[in-house]
Amino acid sequence: MNEETGIKVENIKYKGNMIIEYPNRIFDFDVFLCKEYKGEPKEFEENTSQWIEISKLLREEKILSNIMLLDRFFIKGLIEDEYNFKMNIQVDERENILGVNYKMAKIFRKGE
Repeated sequence: MNEETGIKVENIKYKGNMIIEYPNRIFDFDVFLCKEYKGEPKEFEENTSQWIEISKLLREEKILSNIMLLDRFFIKGLIEDEYNFKMNIQVDERENILGVNYKMAKIFRKGE
């Protein structure tokens, strides 16, 4: 994370997996949640980054299929501590969503 954004994350938590399937390629993302970090986001020559608070992003028009993860219906699996998720999104080359499969599971801890 530091290499790509200039931010040092602390206490990250694995939240789930998101796969985006295009007609000719597949992106497979492991998703982590971080509530603590040090530093400020930076732009690098080899990539472009954008830092947006989740609450603001939820008010913006959704322009990419992976932003669907932050829709109110799906956000519970991302931000609530006791849940993980798995999401599979099928899209066309124009980012039109063709299908979604979403599963959310409660994390059971030792002694529950």
